[in-house]
Amino acid sequence: MILFDLSRLISRAGRETPTGIDRVELAYAEHLAARAAPVCFTMLTRLGRFGLLPEPATEDYIGTIAGVWRGYADLAQQTRRTKRLARALRFAALRHGEHSLRARLRNPADDPVYLLVSHHHLEKRRPIARLKRHLAVSFVCLIHDLIPIEFPEYALPGQDVKHRRRIETAAALADAVIVNSTVTREAF
Repeated sequence: MILFDLSRLISRAGRETPTGIDRVELAYAEHLAARAAPVCFTMLTRLGRFGLLPEPATEDYIGTIAGVWRGYADLAQQTRRTKRLARALRFAALRHGEHSLRARLRNPADDPVYLLVSHHHLEKRRPIARLKRHLAVSFVCLIHDLIPIEFPEYALPGQDVKHRRRIETAAALADAVIVNSTVTREAF
């Protein structure tokens, strides 16, 4: 069972243009939503807890934001719709918290894996450690680059410190790390 984190994608509701990291998370989300393999979607709430996202609403959100970003739909109308859907998903995550995730991951034969393919909230070590401990999941994350650390002049002020915490969290907690290039692997 894959527990896929959609926190960043949901935070991007209302954006008319995706970043590279947004496109990567969307591609993973579309792939996982289309597969018959067991997957459940989650996000980190503002309270610092993970919550289970309902599949139909999540798949609707994924399709809607994909349509906006690819220009398949009336931009203004669908951008408003993504915002409404994102609000509903945030509320659902609060309502269906970690107890719902635990119930969904009840079968230990599933070998659950928490998958985070953006850097979104990767610097928040405690919630990820709690998720690993309480739900007995393996943690796999994708590191896109180390640019804020290596070239802080190209990042917003303070991003070098924040990104260093992300990398430290990945190094301390990840059971596996995906990288997008040999350069990123060597820098990591």
